Amino acid sequence: MMYYKPWADFKDRLFPIIQKTQSRNDHQFADEIDDALRTERAFLFLVKDGFAVLLPKRRDGLPWLNVMFAFSWGGNAIDRYQSEVELKARQMGARGVELYTAVEGLEQALLDNGYVKTTGEARIQHWEKIL
Repeated sequence: MMYYKPWADFKDRLFPIIQKTQSRNDHQFADEIDDALRTERAFLFLVKDGFAVLLPKRRDGLPWLNVMFAFSWGGNAIDRYQSEVELKARQMGARGVELYTAVEGLEQALLDNGYVKTTGEARIQHWEKIL
């Protein structure tokens, strides 16, 4: 189950994880995530073994849900939490779920969960799932 939590209560513990992931993946996003959470454009959700940052947005005038960041200390997080991400998207009337990643190892799990890669050769890939 995903539980919404205020960013201010968890930033000291979770922001270093976001920064470390940014450094490891050479993908600059930590400040953008912090700003979105601080200004409440994005929302922090905790799960028993990790967390996700979800950003409601509009694409071509339609609502979408962007997974800005997700982290899990356990395995198979996409398989285990995709249905809850989709539930949040449906609750907001989203047309789909999207994410950007530089982690090539996520490809099979994303494909298995119905995502389609919309960028071809880019190092930072865009994935989306129409709901």
